[in-house]
Amino acid sequence: SDALANTFAVLVSGVSDQVYTGLPLPLALPGAPGCDLLVSADVLELAITDGQGQTQSPMVVPNTQALTGASIYHQWAIWDPTVNSLSIVMSDAGVATIGN
Repeated sequence: SDALANTFAVLVSGVSDQVYTGLPLPLALPGAPGCDLLVSADVLELAITDGQGQTQSPMVVPNTQALTGASIYHQWAIWDPTVNSLSIVMSDAGVATIGN
């Protein structure tokens, strides 16, 4: 919520909040001070915000016992040309634990 209305949003999801492609997290984004990548970008899901600047992205998780207890980390990247030279603002990160 609180993003621009009708803009692009990317849900960044990954299996780590510590490292991404060998680089330690958080990872500062050049041209976007204060906007850091906080999760590994293993899966990217495009969405569009609604007229109130909100969006959501459902996620299907396979019904596999081996995944129970695994943590998946999420963060939104929102296109906003008014915020910085990269035109990206990053949300805080969250974590979901499969099976809870």
